[in-house]
Amino acid sequence: MGFWDWFRPRWRHSEVAVRREAIRNLRADQLAELAAVARQDSEPELRRLALERSTDVALLQERMEQEEDAQTRALARARLVELGVLAPPAPAPAPAPAPA
Repeated sequence: MGFWDWFRPRWRHSEVAVRREAIRNLRADQLAELAAVARQDSEPELRRLALERSTDVALLQERMEQEEDAQTRALARARLVELGVLAPPAPAPAPAPAPA
């Protein structure tokens, strides 16, 4: 734990485990904090955790378009589908029958 950890919110702590627990304990009305984690945390796992808790459509769309981590982009898209903003992906077409 660094010196500055004493003066910053726990969701900005230097230790991943402390940040993870703090993100889990953020209230649903703490949208600014969830957005900051989703945009800025160095750990994709914690960015995904923030997005799982967020209902901010603009944030989810932004992360779906701008996120570097493929799993986090996919989660943002899935959350938008859950919220009814995006249509679910179309099912894959059935394979063509083999010629006889």
